[in-house]
Amino acid sequence: MVNEEEKQPMSVLDEAKATKEALDKATASAKAEADRLERLRSEQLLSGTAGARVEPTPPKVETAKEYAQRLERGEFNKQ
Repeated sequence: MVNEEEKQPMSVLDEAKATKEALDKATASAKAEADRLERLRSEQLLSGTAGARVEPTPPKVETAKEYAQRLERGEFNKQ
Protein backbone atom coordinates (compact mmCIF):
# COMPACT_ATOMS: atom_id res chain seq x y z
CA MET A 1 0.00 0.00 0.00
CA VAL A 2 1.03 3.60 -0.52
CA ASN A 3 0.66 6.24 2.15
CA GLU A 4 -1.47 8.93 0.47
CA GLU A 5 -0.10 11.76 2.63
CA GLU A 6 3.58 11.14 2.05
CA LYS A 7 3.42 9.19 -1.25
CA GLN A 8 5.72 6.57 0.21
CA PRO A 9 5.12 2.87 0.54
CA MET A 10 3.74 1.91 3.95
CA SER A 11 5.71 -0.56 5.97
CA VAL A 12 4.16 -3.87 6.86
CA LEU A 13 4.04 -2.78 10.50
CA ASP A 14 2.17 0.45 9.66
CA GLU A 15 -0.25 -1.46 7.48
CA ALA A 16 -0.88 -3.99 10.25
CA LYS A 17 -1.50 -1.18 12.75
CA ALA A 18 -3.96 0.53 10.41
CA THR A 19 -5.76 -2.77 9.82
CA LYS A 20 -5.91 -3.43 13.57
CA GLU A 21 -7.38 0.01 14.23
CA ALA A 22 -10.02 -0.50 11.55
CA LEU A 23 -10.92 -3.91 13.01
CA ASP A 24 -11.11 -2.46 16.53
CA LYS A 25 -13.52 0.24 15.32
CA ALA A 26 -15.65 -2.30 13.48
CA THR A 27 -15.70 -4.61 16.51
CA ALA A 28 -16.74 -1.79 18.84
CA SER A 29 -19.49 -0.75 16.43
CA ALA A 30 -20.77 -4.32 16.11
CA LYS A 31 -20.73 -4.78 19.89
CA ALA A 32 -22.69 -1.56 20.41
CA GLU A 33 -25.28 -2.67 17.85
CA ALA A 34 -25.57 -6.11 19.46
CA ASP A 35 -26.07 -4.51 22.88
CA ARG A 36 -28.75 -2.20 21.46
CA LEU A 37 -30.59 -5.12 19.84
CA GLU A 38 -30.36 -7.14 23.06
CA ARG A 39 -31.90 -4.27 25.06
CA LEU A 40 -34.64 -3.86 22.45
CA ARG A 41 -35.46 -7.57 22.48
CA SER A 42 -35.57 -7.71 26.30
CA GLU A 43 -37.88 -4.67 26.38
CA GLN A 44 -40.17 -6.39 23.87
CA LEU A 45 -40.24 -9.56 25.93
CA LEU A 46 -40.95 -7.70 29.16
CA SER A 47 -43.62 -5.49 27.64
CA GLY A 48 -45.54 -8.42 26.22
CA THR A 49 -45.27 -7.36 22.58
CA ALA A 50 -42.78 -9.98 21.52
CA GLY A 51 -44.60 -11.13 18.44
CA ALA A 52 -47.94 -12.04 19.93
CA ARG A 53 -50.95 -10.20 18.57
CA VAL A 54 -52.19 -7.61 21.03
CA GLU A 55 -55.94 -7.18 20.81
CA PRO A 56 -57.73 -4.29 22.49
CA THR A 57 -60.32 -5.17 25.07
CA PRO A 58 -63.83 -4.46 23.87
CA PRO A 59 -65.82 -1.88 25.84
CA LYS A 60 -68.29 -3.26 28.36
CA VAL A 61 -71.84 -3.31 27.05
CA GLU A 62 -74.13 -1.76 29.62
CA THR A 63 -77.51 -3.33 30.18
CA ALA A 64 -80.67 -1.27 30.66
CA LYS A 65 -80.75 -2.20 34.35
CA GLU A 66 -77.14 -1.07 34.89
CA TYR A 67 -77.88 2.14 33.02
CA ALA A 68 -80.89 2.87 35.24
CA GLN A 69 -78.87 2.16 38.39
CA ARG A 70 -76.07 4.45 37.19
CA LEU A 71 -78.56 7.26 36.57
CA GLU A 72 -80.07 6.77 40.04
CA ARG A 73 -76.60 7.17 41.57
CA GLY A 74 -76.13 10.40 39.66
CA GLU A 75 -73.41 9.18 37.31
CA PHE A 76 -74.72 10.76 34.12
CA ASN A 77 -71.62 11.07 31.94
CA LYS A 78 -69.70 8.02 33.03
CA GLN A 79 -69.51 5.26 30.44
